[in-house]
Amino acid sequence: MVAKWQEEVVAAAVLLEQGSKFELKNIAVAKDWQGNGIANQLIEKTIFWESGSGATEIWVGTGNSSLNQLALYQNVAFE
Repeated sequence: MVAKWQEEVVAAAVLLEQGSKFELKNIAVAKDWQGNGIANQLIEKTIFWESGSGATEIWVGTGNSSLNQLALYQNVAFE
């Protein structure tokens, strides 16, 4: 899933599908676009889209070494 401004891709989320379960493997936002809430919006839209497609579980595949990343995921209701 990508976020665009006009024709420019400014963020992307990578998901791995495993049946009705999805792992959010990675999310990236272009440097000039960071700090504008784009990652939150992209994650929320990803969750909404996956839920509508029959997903029974969505989880984040990330390490615990970055407090900023953990805060981002917790902010959109991941535990």
